[in-house]
Amino acid sequence: MISSEDLMRELLQTFRAEAADHLQKLNLAVLGLEIRPEETKRRELVQEAFRSAHSLKGAARTVGLDGIEQISHAMESVLQKARDTESHLDSQICDALYNALDNIGFLLEGKTVDVKPLVDSLLSSQS
Repeated sequence: MISSEDLMRELLQTFRAEAADHLQKLNLAVLGLEIRPEETKRRELVQEAFRSAHSLKGAARTVGLDGIEQISHAMESVLQKARDTESHLDSQICDALYNALDNIGFLLEGKTVDVKPLVDSLLSSQS
């Protein structure tokens, strides 16, 4: 019989691998969006980034990593607005997204991150 501690350890290990994949996809998508691609490619990149942020948010919620969940949710909101308004991401929004991705990485390493100002920065960047 597997203990709840062992199960949580396995879930966290799986989450970390999955999170690394999502962070890589998000970084590549933001890099691609930063060069202002033609419209079809822009839509694909925004949708891919949105899906990764959404999946990361849900996975973080499942394993109880609230900070990652909150940051991912704010990223998802930024990307949803870009998707729904068909707008390009300016350098301020891209910088906020890169900062969010870096901080998710820090949280995965076990470092402390002040999440609220980061989330506020992401949400205010889309105004």
